[in-house]
Amino acid sequence: MNKTVNGVLCAGVLFLSLAASVEAVPITEQSLIHVRQAETTFSSAFLLDNFTTTDSSVSHALDTTSGFDSAIQGRASLITGETGTSAITSTNDPNIRAASSVVTLFDTLTFTPDTSLPILPAAIPIAYGLGFDGSLANTNPFGASTASTIVTLYDITGLTTWLTQTVLDPAYPTDVYIFSDAPVVSTLGINLFVGAQSIIDSSPILNDFDQAIGNTDGSVFDFNLNKTETFLADPSKTYGISIQTSSVASGLDSFSDFINTSAFNFTNLNGATFASGSGTFLTAAVSEPSVLALLGIGMIGLMAHRRSRS
Repeated sequence: MNKTVNGVLCAGVLFLSLAASVEAVPITEQSLIHVRQAETTFSSAFLLDNFTTTDSSVSHALDTTSGFDSAIQGRASLITGETGTSAITSTNDPNIRAASSVVTLFDTLTFTPDTSLPILPAAIPIAYGLGFDGSLANTNPFGASTASTIVTLYDITGLTTWLTQTVLDPAYPTDVYIFSDAPVVSTLGINLFVGAQSIIDSSPILNDFDQAIGNTDGSVFDFNLNKTETFLADPSKTYGISIQTSSVASGLDSFSDFINTSAFNFTNLNGATFASGSGTFLTAAVSEPSVLALLGIGMIGLMAHRRSRS
């Protein structure tokens, strides 16, 4: 099918223009998972899979039986705080232009201070961490393969609804975008880029990337990065949290593979406890962090090697 998306793909980042979208509709659910996966070709054909679920976890692969030749996956779990995406294009179909996968989980949080304290604090320092590791390869001389993960905390105190859904293109009512207009309390992101050096030299948005590498010969670059942040939680307030991970592959035989990698956790609650709207957020332990993560050191492990080909 033919489709014009109301947005611009620049350096692997989808900038959405909501001016032409239909009226935004509040979402009554307090916690959910949203998945948006797409593939485009030089003939402007567009394959889209876009859905939301209130299940606490989801693992999904885009159906490519319609003649599209790529591997697009996404997964998310409120239970573990993990998200992952991958987008892989193939040389079997030279018509492919790009593939992308985005998953976002949403939940609500309240924090209760340590009740054994003689004086209960008005604000609790809450430290949280985000880990991201995977691989990128790009063969497009004018494009890029990218991967991003970001956690955002909102103040949603007193709000009946804190999430809004809008349709990106009225002609395609299933192509939705979910967002929050609530005040942002804290945010932490990791952004990675492998692509044309000309994009790096000319695009100011790449100043916000943790690592941007100029390469278009299909070499594989492996990344491993951990970051931490702290915010002050007011026990009288309710917070919304979103965790989004995205992968974009551009060109033939390119990929962004971060399907098993992005993990969020609270690194120091300072004696506080938290409750989630879903009742499941971070109720299961994730794999133990590395020694470097325990030391609070954020690093990128970067290694380039030639891809093996069968």
